[in-house]
Amino acid sequence: MTSPQNLTNTAQTSLIISRIFVKFGDAIFRISKIKYYKSNMKIINEGLLNAEEKELINKVLNFSFSKKPICFQDYSDMLEIEISSGKKTKIGDPIFLAEIRDALEKAKKELEKANERLQKLSEQYRNTLNPEFGQAVQFAQKEKRWVSERVGSLEEIVAHAQNSYQPCRKILGEFVPMPSPKVILYLGSYVDKNNRYKELISVLIHELFHAMNFFEGKGCRSIREIDEPMVEFAAGVFLTEVSKVDPVFNIILARYESNVLDKANGVGEIACYGFGRYLMDNVSVKSAFSEEEWIEAYANISASLAQNFKQVKQIQKALYPFYPTGNEANVFGLFEDVIFGRTSCTTALSPLKKSAGALRVTRRDGSVLQMETSASTFVLAILEAGIIRVYNLKIPAFGRYLVDDIINPNSSYAATQYYEPITGLYILKHSNTPGKKKNLELISNALGLGWKVDIV
Repeated sequence: MTSPQNLTNTAQTSLIISRIFVKFGDAIFRISKIKYYKSNMKIINEGLLNAEEKELINKVLNFSFSKKPICFQDYSDMLEIEISSGKKTKIGDPIFLAEIRDALEKAKKELEKANERLQKLSEQYRNTLNPEFGQAVQFAQKEKRWVSERVGSLEEIVAHAQNSYQPCRKILGEFVPMPSPKVILYLGSYVDKNNRYKELISVLIHELFHAMNFFEGKGCRSIREIDEPMVEFAAGVFLTEVSKVDPVFNIILARYESNVLDKANGVGEIACYGFGRYLMDNVSVKSAFSEEEWIEAYANISASLAQNFKQVKQIQKALYPFYPTGNEANVFGLFEDVIFGRTSCTTALSPLKKSAGALRVTRRDGSVLQMETSASTFVLAILEAGIIRVYNLKIPAFGRYLVDDIINPNSSYAATQYYEPITGLYILKHSNTPGKKKNLELISNALGLGWKVDIV
């Protein structure tokens, strides 16, 4: 008969063996994700790179990610990388100071709204400790910091410019499609040579995505206002994935995100690059498609984007010369339509304008409740009024009630149209904005809240 002590020893031995297998499996996974063998892609003047930069470049070229792998090695027979010791700059088109002042005033108004929203969300989070509010507060802090930096950037331009401002930027790298496709990295444009790898690698990835779009799009001519945001986004996704299996890329990712944020606060030609930051922050939460599907779809459709494409013209107008403060969601929607082929040259235009669905509730004391979507404003207003009190009003909605104790089994609307703030009570979010306004006014009158509800 086996003693209890022997059973314990056997269990401990099994645990140790299982841990070894787990670690071994994890090591195999890492090796399979990043291969350390030398790249097959031709690199001209490779001797100008140091050993660390060579190793990182080889890791990038041989890395593939996710269910739909993207591996730059797939283009090794068509593409070469040239390392240049020179430096390069580009002068942008001049922008009149009056335009920059207008953009500054607009950004200041956006900052006021961001401050109000952050204060409101912070108070709600402290009062309810709702995890959903916690995420909203975090997003609002990011939004406030972003807009604050944009204000500072524009103020600096106004302070130092004369009658106009002419942007100038260093070219750290570029993709040159003709006469033979190549990615060029200009080492002379990098200031900090000891930490050059932190930017050099992300620039390489950026330019490799330009090359990928060129090959997949059958040699198409890129449109800057579409191509640059998408490439910035794709490079951010790639760096995020590779950093999960190799920690050194976390440093490169952090520098990359900082640089993209700087571009988001810029003006002139650089502004369209900054929209890549908005895509990085929002594709995973606002789109029905995955990040990899965005990258793949854009590469495949890039050949069909012509300069006379009406929807592209709208995006160009929205992104140039200034980043579209306050209009990001509309530009995002148009981006998605273009990238996934929902529009064509014959499609009726959907003008970029502020949505008619923005709902605003002004309280009796003059404070304002207004979230990013009318549905969010609607739900929070009902919670503020008191979910039980609104439930007791029995407001009719689609054969049941606006606040109900069941999800209507006869409704054609998905369960995702309901919000469950407390167990067993549901708020039906599905209605148009005028319908939401009407119901909030009804609640305000019935409960004596003194709300003024507007569609803005």
